[in-house]
Amino acid sequence: MIGGVCVHTGTIPSKTVREAIFQLTGFAVKALYGNGFRKGDISLQDVSFRVNAVISRETEVIRAQLRRNDFAAEIGLAQAQLNELVGLVLIYRNLGGGWQQ
Repeated sequence: MIGGVCVHTGTIPSKTVREAIFQLTGFAVKALYGNGFRKGDISLQDVSFRVNAVISRETEVIRAQLRRNDFAAEIGLAQAQLNELVGLVLIYRNLGGGWQQ
């Protein structure tokens, strides 16, 4: 899952729900237009649409950052380093490095 909990179930969705309700009800502009200003009824679909749009946008931002920073190359390097360390451990063990089975 790109973005993890923050993007999909945590901070971003919860704050987006709050902000969407503020925007859709007109509460965010109440100070400018007064108490009588209201955009009408809102539905769960309205809020859900906004949350999904924000999650999609944030996920794409993260994907673009990973592509731009050659994250796949970093994974490849980490795997090569892991393979080298495992090889050294196997050599050490086969030379009698203190492990007993």
